Amino acid sequence: MAATPEAKVAAANRDRVLLTRVFGILICLVGSINMVPSYLFWNRWSQQITPPPLPHWVYWQVFIAALCLVYAIFLWQIADWSALKSVSIVMLIMAMGYGLITISLILGGAQSPAARWLSLDGQTLDRGKTWCATMLCVVTLISYLGGRESSKWKRSNQLLEKIDSDRP
Repeated sequence: MAATPEAKVAAANRDRVLLTRVFGILICLVGSINMVPSYLFWNRWSQQITPPPLPHWVYWQVFIAALCLVYAIFLWQIADWSALKSVSIVMLIMAMGYGLITISLILGGAQSPAARWLSLDGQTLDRGKTWCATMLCVVTLISYLGGRESSKWKRSNQLLEKIDSDRP
């Protein structure tokens, strides 16, 4: 027996809700990965007898991780195309930040405004370049895929509303 159009639409929406929650899990994973360098640095830093002040990049990594966690929870709770599009835009803004920092570190090195602002010294500067470039790629990919899926979801909802309105 063939499924009704309404059943097919409901199944497609369930699949999209599940996919949106998977995006939320991916964003949570990105946030967790952002915590790793901060945790490793803090662990070494806390074992020193007279530790210097924590560099700014540690605080920013924790902030970005918390921001990712908040948006992952948001996507988990509100799994629709508009929430997915909003989170994709935030991820794109985050990717832009990673891109700006990456370019600043590559072009300016230790004398760049980003290196001074994040308190990166020669030891962590090379790792910072690699880290920012990697996170730029990961966050851009998540933003692209989320935005693409939200656009498809919105378009299918619009087509279904048009079909429903054309019915006698």
